[in-house]
Amino acid sequence: MAGWRCLVEGLEREEKKRWGSLPAGEALYGTAGFRDRADRLGRVVFRVGVLAALRARATRGKTDSSLACLPLSNYVSPPFSSLSLSLSSPAASVGVMITASHNPVQDNGVKVVEPLGEMLVQEWEDFATRLANASTETLGKVVEEIAEAAGLDPGLPSKVLLARDNRPSGDCLRELLVSGAELAGAECNDYGVLTTPQLHYMVRCVNTGGRYGAATEDGYYDKLSSAFHQMVPECPESPSLVKVDAANGVGGASMRKVMGGVRGEWLKVELCNDGSGILNDQCGADFVKSGQKAPKGVEFLAGDRCASFDGDADRIVYFWKNQDGQFQLLDGDKIASLAALFIHEQLQKLPFSLSLGVVQTAYANGGSTAFLEKLLGVPVACTSTGVKHLHHKAASFDIGVYFEANGHGTVLFGSRAQEKLSVAAKDAGVSEAVQRAASLLYAMSQLVNQAVGDAVSDLLMVEAILIHKKVETWGICVVALFQVKDRMVVKTTDFERNCVSPEGLQEAIDTLVASKPRARSFVRCYIQQLKLHVSWLKISEVKRKNSENSRWVSHIQPSGTEDVVRVYAEAETQALADELTVQVAAKVFDLAGGTGETPTRSNNFL
Repeated sequence: MAGWRCLVEGLEREEKKRWGSLPAGEALYGTAGFRDRADRLGRVVFRVGVLAALRARATRGKTDSSLACLPLSNYVSPPFSSLSLSLSSPAASVGVMITASHNPVQDNGVKVVEPLGEMLVQEWEDFATRLANASTETLGKVVEEIAEAAGLDPGLPSKVLLARDNRPSGDCLRELLVSGAELAGAECNDYGVLTTPQLHYMVRCVNTGGRYGAATEDGYYDKLSSAFHQMVPECPESPSLVKVDAANGVGGASMRKVMGGVRGEWLKVELCNDGSGILNDQCGADFVKSGQKAPKGVEFLAGDRCASFDGDADRIVYFWKNQDGQFQLLDGDKIASLAALFIHEQLQKLPFSLSLGVVQTAYANGGSTAFLEKLLGVPVACTSTGVKHLHHKAASFDIGVYFEANGHGTVLFGSRAQEKLSVAAKDAGVSEAVQRAASLLYAMSQLVNQAVGDAVSDLLMVEAILIHKKVETWGICVVALFQVKDRMVVKTTDFERNCVSPEGLQEAIDTLVASKPRARSFVRCYIQQLKLHVSWLKISEVKRKNSENSRWVSHIQPSGTEDVVRVYAEAETQALADELTVQVAAKVFDLAGGTGETPTRSNNFL
């Protein structure tokens, strides 16, 4: 290890000059990296700079086969046929983000970003903990042990990309990070103040030679705004409006900049807590989720749609207030369900199969799991808590959706999915419906941040989906069951949206839907009553499409595995949704040969 001796001696001298001889520490590198009060974090950040320089050497020249053979992106240049680490790059790059996310402003933190934008791998989390806790006297020894274990060459170049959120302590910690990284032989590129997802994006772009996107702020904003308009190419009847609580963090500036490329006729954003107040002080996604209440600084009426970011904009939750003044939270589980529902609907229109899965943790709402598995038939995988576990599992599907209940998540589109969607979107030999579905999903793959959960891109994804579904929010799911003698009696067409058997059932559904006050007009126009109430019965998934304006109100579908059918209904209020669902279920029961008791709210809703 003689080659490391000069480097190690320089590190030891610098540390003693700054802090003297310090004993061993007790820091622990976790999913969020290291976090502490900012005034106690200096030595740890200095050493993370060293670690990042070592990690960059370890990843130089590595490729990721899961990103091979991606199609040409519509939104980035130059053209490419594959996306992997750029072997022509003189040095591999890792990222380091200085942030404490939703923690109070007096705290700060630091974490390392892998070359393709993922979280630091487990082995190097252990290295990080060892390095951060070494006494001054053992620092050199620990560095040499890590270098030997990872088989590192001190002569290899390395590069560290760094950014910080808008905490006052960030600039001082940035200087310590750069010092440690440069003494360990790395070249540093400081992106300044960014959201955490933006840094993940930058790292991925740099290490793919620009194939994932342009590694600049403007490149990030242009990619998201362009993808949003590709996903929603037609101007809606009226613009959506969402009030965004940015937690007085860096996400406020990011949201404002990306909206510079989004046309106001499509979407309007009203920023609150945009950075002019105290970071995370009674605001932000964690405050809203934990307290089940609105953040300070956000004035909203019943029906106003609102969203909250956390301090570094890698989490998002939605909330609103019903007509009774009750606070309603739409968390990560509901965002995942909405995304999965939209993707599932588009996949049904395609002539080829792509696997779709949702990844949750044990903390996920059981109702969302039931909705996904029993109503959509979408596989749900459960992993340990921690974003890295969800991300890894989601990558095993062609399209993997993952969100923690706290609002951190994204949608991953694998190389096979992107290639097939890209080809189908441009294939003149397929129907217009197939082209449109493929185009929507491909645009969605460009809109979401494939590296990490991103509040800004997730908000644009949700808003695009709501525009397509022509509703202003999404609501509560309730499951109910009853059996029929033979599920195959129920036959559907138009991608399972129009029931053609038993005779007379679709006409009865249409009559029931039309009888509900405002039930159809609710899905056709924007009105004060905001919430889309959804009730589920596992008799038949009842949805009926209004062909004139493509808005869902009811639809029926047999189960693929057992003699039950599923019913789905939408209405203006929860009471109307429940009533409509039971009425449609009773009609299915009568005409399709139901067994047991006639379905009612009490004996069939779960």
